[in-house]
Amino acid sequence: MRKVISVILAVLCLAGALCSCAKKAPETVETKSRTAIRTIYGKPGLNHHFFWDVVREDGTIDGYEIWTTEKTFGGALEKMKVAEFTVNEKGKLTETNVVNYDLPEGTRWAFYINGDYSKENPKDLETVNGFVYSLAQVKN
Repeated sequence: MRKVISVILAVLCLAGALCSCAKKAPETVETKSRTAIRTIYGKPGLNHHFFWDVVREDGTIDGYEIWTTEKTFGGALEKMKVAEFTVNEKGKLTETNVVNYDLPEGTRWAFYINGDYSKENPKDLETVNGFVYSLAQVKN
């Protein structure tokens, strides 16, 4: 059993090393201060609970506590009309728009899970209760 786990871990590490992205983002989110956390409730029957941080280029954070029936991060934010995600015909994320946040020139939105950079597509990512998902303004 240990051998199987070791092989799986080795394959995952190799896959991670081989995957490269043309646009690199910081490995972790560096933050200065968090404003008060605001709670956003979806429709009744809420069974998914997570936190969403919007990290501005200067490091300040607007924090949101999300309660929803939606299983995916992007689905929850789109249903609540606080963010929009555009994907191409191959299912690859091409654009992120966070409502009420201007994106400074020369920056883009990067996605983080519990403070660590993620290459996951935030639109289709199933949330885990209690996790912190962040969209951060980073330089291109």
